[in-house]
Amino acid sequence: MDVQNNEEIKIRIANKRDVGLLLQWGKKMYEIEKQYMPLLKYSEVEAKERYESQINNPLFYFLIVEYKDEPVGYLYAHLDKVDYLETDQKQCEIEVIYLDEKARGKKISPKLINKCIEWAKQNNAFEIKAGIFTENTASKKAFESLGFSAQHITYTKELKKYTPLP
Repeated sequence: MDVQNNEEIKIRIANKRDVGLLLQWGKKMYEIEKQYMPLLKYSEVEAKERYESQINNPLFYFLIVEYKDEPVGYLYAHLDKVDYLETDQKQCEIEVIYLDEKARGKKISPKLINKCIEWAKQNNAFEIKAGIFTENTASKKAFESLGFSAQHITYTKELKKYTPLP
């Protein structure tokens, strides 16, 4: 089992028994991101199917972090060949880093990101990226402290009030 330890923090690769935790955290992540992206949708059924199909797929990487022997968050990343770039090497994208409130501010995110960097290198990825909401200053600081830099910023402008789906 691939585990990174220190006195209070343990990081391990997720397995099928962790799907329930991933769903709980995924729902919490959705609630946070909905503040920044009001039209965001979430389906627990779709999330469960996705996690169960991807958790043992070598192109996907799920890490569980435990703080004082209690699961407190996860990292979810994947490898893709990007058809609009002139390379057949894979690109790694960190989709999610989620930490419960009690685990925030303890320098856990950089540990998760470094584990993902190791995984991406082992899988011959040519780069690693992450999308971060502009308001998420803690995530930006964590990534920048590890040498990441902003490469692309998306600007949006509301044109009319939207109607949410029922």
